[in-house]
Order: sequence, then structure tokens, then C-alpha cells
Amino acid sequence: MRHALRFGTTQRMDEKDQTIAELKRQIAALLQRIQHLEEEVARLKKNSGNSSKPPSSDLVKPPKEPQHPGKKRNLGAQPGHGKCTRQPFAPDQVNEVIEYELNDSDALRWEPLDHWSVIQQITLPAQRYVVTEHRARHYRNPVTGTICIAPFPEEVRIHRGNENMHNRDGYATSGI
Repeated sequence: MRHALRFGTTQRMDEKDQTIAELKRQIAALLQRIQHLEEEVARLKKNSGNSSKPPSSDLVKPPKEPQHPGKKRNLGAQPGHGKCTRQPFAPDQVNEVIEYELNDSDALRWEPLDHWSVIQQITLPAQRYVVTEHRARHYRNPVTGTICIAPFPEEVRIHRGNENMHNRDGYATSGI
């Protein structure tokens, strides 16, 4: 009886070994098929736009970029990003205040409050500096030939009134 158990166990082990061997063959065949399919996909994805292939080898034209008239993202903060604001300018830093109110016919039913919604816009000038050219005419004495130059005003010669200038050096050029 002991011999029969051993024989049965051996037979079951042989069946398991055969099943394992068959599964290994199937796995090897499937891995080979996967590799073949991956190579085919890579080959089909290649075109003249993403490889060194000439354009004439493309089976179809490469896909064009979608032409959407609108933008992909909305203006301002994007979803998931926190609000980013700057401190408003102090009243003495504001150059101009423009107030908007309802016209008379729209304001009839409303009581004005002492509260305003405020948008502060910063406008950068096209030119960040101002160049002022001061010209002093030259005069010649017809008798002596001496040249006289009209005097520049004192504030032009010493840059008075230009405290905001970073470079206080003036450049003189001559038209002679």
C-alpha cells in the first residue's frame, strides 16, 4: 500500500511537471508575440517627422496640429493654483483715479454707497526715459570772425529739476 501512494504521488508530480513545461512554452510564445507586436507598433509610429525616414516613405501625411481658434487655458490663475495678488498702491502713488457710476436712469432705484470695487492698472510707458535736447545757437561776428554761443539756462547746465536722474553727467556735442 505504501508503494501505491508513492506511485500515485509520482504520477501527479509528472502531470504537474508537464503542465509547468506547457505553461513555460506558452509564456515563451506569448513573450515572443509581444516583442513582435511592440516592434511593429514602433515601426508603424515612425514617419518623416519623428525619424530619419524621407517624407516619400510616409504612408499617410503626418497628423496636423489641431487648429482651435480658442486658447487651451483660461486667462488668470489655473485650477488648483492659489490666488496671487500684490498689495494695492497707496493713494499718493496713484497718478489718476477714474470713477465709474451708474447713469441717472439706472441709478434711480439704487442708493450709492461709500464703497468701491478697485482695479489698479499699471501702464508702462513706451519709452522709459525722456531725452530733451537743448540747443544753443552759434553766432559769428562778421568783422572779427569770433564765434559766440547763446548761453544755456543755469538749470540746464547743472541739471536742476532732474533729481530722478541716475546719471547726472551731461553730454555736449558740437555742430561745428
